[in-house]
Amino acid sequence: MNKLLLFLLLALLLAGPGSRAQTPGATFGLFGYAGTTTGTTGGAGGTSVTVNTGTALQAAINSKGAQPLTIYINGTITPANSPGLDKIEVKNKNDISIIGFATLGEFNGIGIKVFRANNIILQNLKVHHVLASFGDGDCISIEGPASHVWVDHCELYNVYQGTGVDDYDGLLDAKSDCEYLTFSWNYLHDAWKASLMGFTDTDNFDRKITYHHNRFENINSRLPLFRFGSGHVFNNYYKDIASTCINPRMGACVKIENNYFDNARNPYVTAYSAQDGFGDVSGNVLVNSPFVYASDVRVLPVCTATIPYAYASVLNPAADVPALVLANAGIGIVGPTLAPGTFQVSTAVVGQGSVSPASGVYNQGQLLTLTATPASGWQFAGWSGDTTATTNPLTFPVRRSRALTATFTQSTTPGAPGSLVRIEDSALPATGLCSFDGVVSTNSGADNGSVINLTNSSGRGITWKVEVAPAGLYQLKWRYVNSSASSAFTAKLSINGTEVNPAVPFPRTSNSTTFALTTLDVTLGPGVNEIRLETTQTASFADIDWLEVSGTRLVAANCASAVGTITGVLPVKTPRGAPAVVQVYPNPGKSAFTFDVTLRRAGHVQAALYSATGAKVADLLPGGKLLPAGTHQLLYQNTTLPAGVYYYILETGYETCSGKLLVE
Repeated sequence: MNKLLLFLLLALLLAGPGSRAQTPGATFGLFGYAGTTTGTTGGAGGTSVTVNTGTALQAAINSKGAQPLTIYINGTITPANSPGLDKIEVKNKNDISIIGFATLGEFNGIGIKVFRANNIILQNLKVHHVLASFGDGDCISIEGPASHVWVDHCELYNVYQGTGVDDYDGLLDAKSDCEYLTFSWNYLHDAWKASLMGFTDTDNFDRKITYHHNRFENINSRLPLFRFGSGHVFNNYYKDIASTCINPRMGACVKIENNYFDNARNPYVTAYSAQDGFGDVSGNVLVNSPFVYASDVRVLPVCTATIPYAYASVLNPAADVPALVLANAGIGIVGPTLAPGTFQVSTAVVGQGSVSPASGVYNQGQLLTLTATPASGWQFAGWSGDTTATTNPLTFPVRRSRALTATFTQSTTPGAPGSLVRIEDSALPATGLCSFDGVVSTNSGADNGSVINLTNSSGRGITWKVEVAPAGLYQLKWRYVNSSASSAFTAKLSINGTEVNPAVPFPRTSNSTTFALTTLDVTLGPGVNEIRLETTQTASFADIDWLEVSGTRLVAANCASAVGTITGVLPVKTPRGAPAVVQVYPNPGKSAFTFDVTLRRAGHVQAALYSATGAKVADLLPGGKLLPAGTHQLLYQNTTLPAGVYYYILETGYETCSGKLLVE
């Protein structure tokens, strides 16, 4: 191991979690094509504003005057706080910087487009989960006429495994007549399509673009896909690339210098166009990174690139690239930090709800009020983190940086007939969502903006738990989207470990943001029940927004509770006139059981036994029977039930009573 690599690894270990200081050997600042001719200064020397919503950000861009403008992002921009917008657009404007504050500058589900704009800087921003069907579909898109754009120290990602190739589009794309661009120290990961230069084989502008010190990881291809023009790709780190890395096409000449490829297929080739591109290749390191040529994946022909700028001071040996890039690419390295006399207050949420303001930087002594607002069907339970208060709204003077979490719990009313529980993808094991074999992905059509996206493999599923009283018929309802033609359209349903339906239908939906509902009636046993939906094919499957369970009385269960557990949160009431089991004997028993039932008024009585999986196994009064007030004996002779725990349910039409029966 060389000395620089050893030093950097040691520095990372000593820095501790969360430390992101610039390391020796890493040279920041503007280099490359964006620094040539007029240079790129963005909003330097002008005015500044800080925003934390998409509405405020777009308004600041639109209202910019003649002076340069720097916009600091101090929060998460989402479709929800950008009503009426499907992207943030820097259009017909020049001399703007958009810079994330510390690690708070985030765009979740909505991208940035630079169009007919010049002298633009995008720095220290996290942009992710932008669906192809939303806006331009890219995390960052630059479309000409545009020039002198610098994208620096950003993190861009979508979802790779478990999604269709066209569910998301590019992470960082440039098209039409744009030139003098530099992309430096960015972290691009988890995507089918990373970075495209030139939209089609006829998009023949002479683009001039530099990529240096970027981290590319867990991506299929386009790193970059480069049509026409001139490029310089140096000191980038490629890790786990499945198809192609650098792909010059249609006459492009790209200098490919001192990059490091680790488990990266086809490090530099010309592929998938009728006309080849060219490369000026030197100084790269390839580790387990083979070239796999085919009729449409060809050896990269040679060109001689002329680089019009000085860059020797920033060029590193390829062997040093992994440590340098891992330590210095992405957010939290550059960008504004806290000024003296100011403190950061950040919030998080457990359960379903929101906190306003979500986060911010405040002056010492400033009086701050945080308001926790529960989602429908939820209630505020209290604060945790740097306070344990239960006051809402919470008001306090800012004297130090603080991190607070608002906890929301479901506000189910036990005993309410026809009650309903909805378990969202953001629920916790304590509130009914036990596990899922996949990831939570952003979807603008989902009720809370996200869905559960299962891994594309058979046997992958989602597990929920609910507690019901009494046992009986309940309805399951899923809200889902399933737009891919190659998806599976059915899944297996199991209740308490027993398969009850091998093919619950999830028909195809028209697009990736148009949702549908699937319902199914099932029998649930008294107490805690486990519900599992599981794929049976190696293919993509529906993305699940939520599960609703409706019936007599129920709550979302803590997943730590075993099946059949009766926690007492759903007590069975026995008001005047209710049936009461006076005695069941013997209990435990083997074959013959007697139920003494006292009715304080006449009623049509139905009585049955249920297994721990919720299946009815015996009728104690087949078809039901009208019984007068008084004490009655119900006899049950067991000839088929194996040893185990069972539950009896007695109903009169005006009340229900239940209990356990143990068969030895």
